[in-house]
Amino acid sequence: MKKKPVKADADLAEWCRVLGAPAVCAESVPPGWATIAELSEKMSKSIPQVSVLMRRALKRGEVEKKKFRIVTGRGPFPVPHYKRVK
Repeated sequence: MKKKPVKADADLAEWCRVLGAPAVCAESVPPGWATIAELSEKMSKSIPQVSVLMRRALKRGEVEKKKFRIVTGRGPFPVPHYKRVK
């Protein structure tokens, strides 16, 4: 039994493009914001030590914290960034 050739739906290509597009894009991080890993590298301290220092600074109100969606090893993901309060 022969199968009839399937006609391509005119909208199929458009649906494939829409459904195949990434759902979330990365944001651009404004100047002055840094992640714990970046601060750790700049300060030559371990990531856990910098995390402790940042938590203390947050409690004192010396820094502010905001999440920006950046590209990580598992795709765009919200990562906390820190900035000194002036």
